[in-house]
Amino acid sequence: MPTSFPQTRLESTIPPIEGTPDTKLEIRNRKIVAVVSMFLGVGWLAMVVLPPIAKTIEKTPALGDALFLIFLIVMVPLMSIPGILCLWFGYRLFQRRTEDSLRWILGTGVFILTVSIYARVGEIFFGQFFETIWDTPGMLSVALIVAVAYPLLISRLLPAIGGDQKSPRNFVGKGLLTLIAWLVFFALSPAPHSYLRDLKSMEFIGLPILDAILQLLIVLSPFLIPYLGYKLAVRYFVEKET
Repeated sequence: MPTSFPQTRLESTIPPIEGTPDTKLEIRNRKIVAVVSMFLGVGWLAMVVLPPIAKTIEKTPALGDALFLIFLIVMVPLMSIPGILCLWFGYRLFQRRTEDSLRWILGTGVFILTVSIYARVGEIFFGQFFETIWDTPGMLSVALIVAVAYPLLISRLLPAIGGDQKSPRNFVGKGLLTLIAWLVFFALSPAPHSYLRDLKSMEFIGLPILDAILQLLIVLSPFLIPYLGYKLAVRYFVEKET
């Protein structure tokens, strides 16, 4: 009776997820990006999160103060998120190459840098321009920079650390579009509130019902414009690719 022995499959020395082994240059580039990300995370926590905590502790007479507790419970964790993301994914990228880590690092890094520039420009021109005048164009500029800079940077940087060469269009996903929609919402939200009193007395067509509908749409525009823009962008940029 013929006997057959089970054939053993030779295991590949290259993990399927990683593709090909990294060269020395790619390893060096990856670790540089990781270290920069971790420094950026530490800087964000030191300059944005710690000073408000120190000021709140100094000005608050007791820990039971309601505003102090709200600040500690809500605002501090929210403000800490970008710094924590840079630290965590920088550490992961330092250990091994993953496209997911690079995506998070660049997305968070571009957001931190653009928001910092936005705040700094607002401080420089505060007093020369009204704050509400700068809020909308400033935040819209942040959204535009994030939308353009993130896909371009990651498409150029990914091959430098050993990843595949891809078109910037491939990095426009739901996560990036959600972030841009939120930025557009924050940019548009001050405008209707600034002119809400004028809208109540403004006549567009002359018919009370139609004027009321138009006034309602203007008030809801900070919600409607980002939402509809997000839906259209997902339909034409994400779903078409899949």
